Amino acid sequence: MSYGSCTVASADPAALEAIRIYFKRFPRQADRMEVPALYTLNKLLKPMGYGVCFQSEYFLPLRFSEAKASSFKTELLVTEQLAELNSSQ
Repeated sequence: MSYGSCTVASADPAALEAIRIYFKRFPRQADRMEVPALYTLNKLLKPMGYGVCFQSEYFLPLRFSEAKASSFKTELLVTEQLAELNSSQ
């Protein structure tokens, strides 16, 4: 699991060595959660019956003006609007 500039691993003890190998092979946190690195993780975990279940990606256009030309509805939210979305009402 990726949290900002850190990676947190919680695993079956049998998989810990494979995860250590993976972290050493991909030392930059940003690379660990990207394809093709995740394919490597799958290969390391497969012998133990585990694998990557899903991956979510979020991206923004390079320039907001490029998004306006898209057929998708795009909104630029400011900090206050994001706080409203995270409230536990």
